[in-house]
Amino acid sequence: MVEEHHRLLYVAMTRAEDRLIVCGAQPKGEAPPGSWYAMIEQGLMQSDAGLQQLGEGDEAVLRFMVSAPSSIENEASRLEAEAKPLAVPDWLAKRVIREAEPLPPLKPSSALTAADGEERPGDGPFLAEAAAAGRLAHLLLQVLPGVPETRRLVAAEALAEARGGALRPERRTTIVADAVRLLGAPALAGLFAPDALAEVPVAGSIRMPDGEWRAVSGRIDRMAVTADAVIVADFKTTARPPREVDAIPVTTVAQLAAYAALMREIYPGRTVRALAIYTASLTCFELDAGRLDQALAALGAGERGSTTEGSFRP
Repeated sequence: MVEEHHRLLYVAMTRAEDRLIVCGAQPKGEAPPGSWYAMIEQGLMQSDAGLQQLGEGDEAVLRFMVSAPSSIENEASRLEAEAKPLAVPDWLAKRVIREAEPLPPLKPSSALTAADGEERPGDGPFLAEAAAAGRLAHLLLQVLPGVPETRRLVAAEALAEARGGALRPERRTTIVADAVRLLGAPALAGLFAPDALAEVPVAGSIRMPDGEWRAVSGRIDRMAVTADAVIVADFKTTARPPREVDAIPVTTVAQLAAYAALMREIYPGRTVRALAIYTASLTCFELDAGRLDQALAALGAGERGSTTEGSFRP
C-alpha cells in the first residue's frame, strides 16, 4: 500500500508541465505525516533552493523557486494593479433580438409521415411474419452481393436455415429464390455489385421546389456510385406490398425523392435512379424523375403547412 501511495504521488508530480500547485485540507493546521502535502513540503524544504513564503496570513503560500521572479512577472503584476476598469459598451445592456432558428434536418425516412405509415394498417395479423421475412430478405440482399454468383444459392440457403427459423420452410425457399433472382437482374447489376454500399449515412442540403435550401440527413439501405450514375434503393417491409408503381404510398416516394435530390447535389451531372424494394415479395420498382419531382413539391408544401415557430413536424 505504501509503495502504491508513493507511485501515485510520483505520477501526479511528473504530469505538471509549467507549475505544480499542492494544497490540502489541514484541520489542525498541519498536514498529516505521510500525506502527499507533507512529503512534498519536506522534500522541497531540504533542497538547496528551499521554500519561500510569499504573502501573509490566509494569503500566504510556500513557493519553490530556483531563481528570483522575472522582471516580466513583476511588470505584469504592476500593470494588473494599475489597470483601470473598462468602460461598459452601450450594446451590452441592450436586449438581444432573437434570430430565427434554422429548420431541423429533414429526415427522409419520416417524410410527410412515417415512411410506412399508409402501409401498416393493412398488415394486420400478417405483420409479424412480414417482419421476419423482411429481416431475412434484407440480410440476403446485404450479404449475397459479396458472394461469388456460383455460390450464392448455397450461401443463401445456409443463411435462411440459420436466420429464418421463424418462417415456414416453404416461405424461406421462396425468399431465397426471389433474392437470388433479384441479385441476378441485369438492370440491378450496379446496385448489387461487390463495391456497392450498404446502410449508408448521408447528410447535406437540397433545394426545394420553392427555391429554399433544406438540410437533409438519413440512411440509405443500399447505394451504388458509378462514373455516370448514382443508384439509391430503400428496402420496405410490409405484408401487402404494392403490385404496381402507381400503388406505392406517397410517403415512400417522398422519402426516395429527398434522397435523389440530395444525390443530385452531391454528384452533379450524374443520372440518379431511385428504387423501392419490397422485401415481402422481393419486387423492385424504379421511380421516374417526374414522380420524384411531384413528391418533392408535395413534401415542401406539406412542410410549409405544418411548420410552427421554425420546427418541421412531418
